[in-house]
Amino acid sequence: HPRSPFECEPEIMTNPEKTLACPGNESATWAKFSLDALEFGTETGYGDILYSITDSPFLFRDGRITGTDTFIDSMSSTVKLFLVFFTPRAGITSLMTITADFMGDFEATVDVRLDHYAIFEGEQ
Repeated sequence: HPRSPFECEPEIMTNPEKTLACPGNESATWAKFSLDALEFGTETGYGDILYSITDSPFLFRDGRITGTDTFIDSMSSTVKLFLVFFTPRAGITSLMTITADFMGDFEATVDVRLDHYAIFEGEQ
């Protein structure tokens, strides 16, 4: 019989080390954080300021207190952090992107990318 989208294969359920690849029940996580889906180029996701979920155990939004430990849950397949740096004297902007993919069998895979953008004026 067909499986529901939130039901794991029997092999995954009998091997606890593989449960990272098993999405949990659909939740109202994003509604709890008062976030709407955003378009990021060709991807859709939810954005927030990193400080909001790392430096505080709770957020107060829309009259509700929500624990930040549930921001990343079993429905999160990928997390991307964007860190922007700017050097005014050199006219260089750097974008660091850290991507964690949680859909592997045993552990998350992490990729770090650093791109630099320079401002050129005149004959440079």
